[in-house]
Amino acid sequence: MSFDFQWDDVLQLDAQLTEDERMIREAGRDYCQHSLMPRVLEANRHEIFHREIMNELGDLGMLGATIPEEYGGAGLNHVCYGLLAREVDPTTAPILAP
Repeated sequence: MSFDFQWDDVLQLDAQLTEDERMIREAGRDYCQHSLMPRVLEANRHEIFHREIMNELGDLGMLGATIPEEYGGAGLNHVCYGLLAREVDPTTAPILAP
């Protein structure tokens, strides 16, 4: 008896996501790794805070992601919000930690 066990996805989260949720996760991951992380590391290294990072996160809909579009939010479901948080949290930890 064998089954497909994946150590990087032990709860098989990926199999439960919709295509839209996967797309949101990948977009968040790409942004965090390629655009956000280099600036966060630079800010941490020089002990500065880039306000434009927060503005950019807001413009991308990553802040207030579950707020309906008619109120200025992205209108995403809570699964998408959690997926975005999973991508953003490790990236921003150096500037948010005391």
